[in-house]
Amino acid sequence: MHFCNGGRAQVTYGKMLGELSNGATDEGVWSVKDNMFCRIWTNWRIGEACKKVYKRGNQVLKLNPDGYINVQTLKPGNPENLY
Repeated sequence: MHFCNGGRAQVTYGKMLGELSNGATDEGVWSVKDNMFCRIWTNWRIGEACKKVYKRGNQVLKLNPDGYINVQTLKPGNPENLY
C-alpha cells in the first residue's frame, strides 16, 4: 500500500507497518467488521478509523467519506481464503 505523500505501508493479516517519506514509522492493526474496514495506528491518527468496503472479484474497494475509492487486490493463500 502506498500513501499519497510518498510513504508506504506493509500490510499483513491483521497488522500494518507504515513508513512516511520523512522516515517516521508506526505500526497498527486492522480488521473488517460489518462491511467496514477499520484500522488503528499506534501513534498516527489517534483512534479507530473505518471505511465501507465492497468486494469485486479479487479486489477490495474501500470507500472514503469524500467519495475517493481505494482499490486493493486479494492474493491467493490469504488466511480467510478470500479470492
